[in-house]
Amino acid sequence: MTHEVFDPSGLAFEDWLRCFFDRPIVPFGLTSEAWYDDLLLSGIQDRARLLRYVERFNSEFAAIKGTFSPEQIDQGLWVLFGSGIQVGALLASDGIPSQLKLSFIDSVESLYRQAFDGCEGDIDAIDAGGAFFMLWDLILFHMWIKCERHRPADMDAVLDRCANALQSILALNHRACDKCVLHGLGHLKTPRAKEIIRRYLESRPHLTAEERMYAENCYDGKA
Repeated sequence: MTHEVFDPSGLAFEDWLRCFFDRPIVPFGLTSEAWYDDLLLSGIQDRARLLRYVERFNSEFAAIKGTFSPEQIDQGLWVLFGSGIQVGALLASDGIPSQLKLSFIDSVESLYRQAFDGCEGDIDAIDAGGAFFMLWDLILFHMWIKCERHRPADMDAVLDRCANALQSILALNHRACDKCVLHGLGHLKTPRAKEIIRRYLESRPHLTAEERMYAENCYDGKA
């Protein structure tokens, strides 16, 4: 298979969408033949533009999602936030304006609001929807890895904005969405994240034993 070796940040937004989402689904375990093998963060020249494109995708998700299948959206999100692109690492980059980092985080909140509007069922299933369970995990994982080498001056503001976004998503009071958010809070690793989880547990006396145990594991950083 011939891999595409180019900088997707140089594409127009509509072409960028097709680049990441209008793709055949790569079966699990066949990554050596995947179309995204050579799409790496190291090959992105205009990283701020890339982040703006993902921000726009997040903000306009309700209008965009009907263009692609749920499986294509799920795969595209994995490529952008995991794999080689690692969008979360840009939130710990000195080369990205602070205001763009903060507005991007706000757009992730918007993405969840649109994705869970009218959604029923378990969004963290292995099939389409799995990326939403892992999204905050991927964002924060790559952000913390980047911070191990160098912590930007605006990182406290970025972490606080992440907490704001996660707390706002939790207010949707959607059980499947709650699980995604609690997972993210467990990876945020800040005192405020623990406080949000503590208040969540106090305010929801009717959680099942399994749901309560999951939230407690997130509080302890074990989920």
